[in-house]
Amino acid sequence: MRESVQRSTRRPGLAPDATLCGDVTIGPGVRILHGARLIGEAGGAIRIGRDGIIMENAVIRASTKHPCTIGEPQTELVARQWLIAP
Repeated sequence: MRESVQRSTRRPGLAPDATLCGDVTIGPGVRILHGARLIGEAGGAIRIGRDGIIMENAVIRASTKHPCTIGEPQTELVARQWLIAP
């Protein structure tokens, strides 16, 4: 299992009761709120792009057959924001 956070001057915000499990990568400026669960099961990868919000109690799951990528902008010049809610 691998958990990583991309390095940036805008660090992600992770609530103390949020769960990251498995191969999860979180981009800069992301906020993961209370009770959220990001679970990469059996080698499944989760990639969360920059500057988004994962709301309270949201659940994101991935498997090797169904990896998950959310919110990766096409260029650094385009400001995109997103929100995931249960």
